[in-house]
Amino acid sequence: MIKHSTLEYFRKKSYFKVGVFLAVCLLAGIISLIVLQLKYKDRFYPGIYVGNVYAGGLTEAEVATIFSERIASLEADGLSVYFDMGEEERKITIPVSYTGLTSDTSVEYLTIADWQSTVNEAFMYGRSPSFIKNSAHKISLLFRKKYFTFANSIQHDAITSLINHEMLPFVEEKIPAQFTFSNNTLSITQEKNGKSVHMDEVLKSLETKIATLDISPSEHSVYDDIPSVVKSDLEQFRGLAEHIAKKMNVVFTYKGQKWKVTSPKFVEWLTLNEQRLISIDPSIFDRYMNGTVAKYINNPRKNSRFQMIEGELVEISKGKSGQAVNAEKVRNDLEKIFNEIQISYLVNPVSPDP
Repeated sequence: MIKHSTLEYFRKKSYFKVGVFLAVCLLAGIISLIVLQLKYKDRFYPGIYVGNVYAGGLTEAEVATIFSERIASLEADGLSVYFDMGEEERKITIPVSYTGLTSDTSVEYLTIADWQSTVNEAFMYGRSPSFIKNSAHKISLLFRKKYFTFANSIQHDAITSLINHEMLPFVEEKIPAQFTFSNNTLSITQEKNGKSVHMDEVLKSLETKIATLDISPSEHSVYDDIPSVVKSDLEQFRGLAEHIAKKMNVVFTYKGQKWKVTSPKFVEWLTLNEQRLISIDPSIFDRYMNGTVAKYINNPRKNSRFQMIEGELVEISKGKSGQAVNAEKVRNDLEKIFNEIQISYLVNPVSPDP
């Protein structure tokens, strides 16, 4: 039997070895941190990225020079977006801003923030006055990278409008199958595939590039845009459409003005909704309202316009409230009446309208 005193001796010896090991590790860690701080006194610590640039080992001035040149290139040449169209490639340039002859035609596409402060923030990582925080930052860089991005942004609506305008001659709008009524006869047109771009992907790519000040081209492909409503989908609603084409007339009024939509015209507004049930096509309806009622609104609302001036976003044209056609509400009210006619027809397809 081993005596109790002998066991106690080995236990204490084991604790001593563990304590020595931990002390050596702590000392080695402290020495490593000191060496790291001395070696990278005027340079970024390893593992730090500024934008899409690996800054480890570079001085703050070297990194600032890289991004200063990129900013100059961006302001001079903008961001390039390429679209692969199969046999050819289409290039579109997104400028930082566009200034027309008047303030109303000044458009900002890219907003450039104070990039120098981001570079300095990245350089100061691991150089906090707090020793504990400093040590924690340096140790974390041994296990994972640290990324710093810029507070730049893109103007989604302006860029979308620019790309749509530039790509208009090179893409084809998809055309869904539609009801038409002519010479007292209902027919269904054949759908047509279109060509389009994934605008969400383009905008997301540009957001990433402007946040990292990556001025390399953004490359995308044009895709086949297939209509969600095809001729075979509408065939099952032919009977209802014929019923509507002979029964439903609509009259819109606004300040003494009247617009009549006859049954044959109204049936051309019909399509399938997400539930694959027949309903009024929002895009066709909105286009009709904007081309008729909206023209007679003499107090339209106006959005504010902004422009970057000496690094600050300045309002150059004030917005104002006004009147607008609530097309969605009008369409919803019209849908209720239309649904009542649908129900009446489905209950008794040969019965006249109530």
